[in-house]
Amino acid sequence: MKTTITLFLALITSTNIYSQWGWVEQTSGVTVQLTSVSSTPNYETSQSAWICGYSGTVLKTTNRGVNWINVSGNGIPATVSLINIVRVNDNTALTAGYIS
Repeated sequence: MKTTITLFLALITSTNIYSQWGWVEQTSGVTVQLTSVSSTPNYETSQSAWICGYSGTVLKTTNRGVNWINVSGNGIPATVSLINIVRVNDNTALTAGYIS
């Protein structure tokens, strides 16, 4: 029982911390399904994140998700469904997908 209470308190504490630095749902500005997101583990020092989705869609934020920039069309055909993205740094991300 003690473990359950401790875990419950830890979840409440982490939820409160997460809400200060966490994500808030926003409109993406695109109509395709988004499939993956990647940001830095230390979100206090870097405010960038990347999202990818179907039709070769890649979005980037540089202000903690307040605004998203559509960077699609930089060599990724619209026939590619992107299913995974990994943030390398503020200016670079790697994506993986398949031809749909």
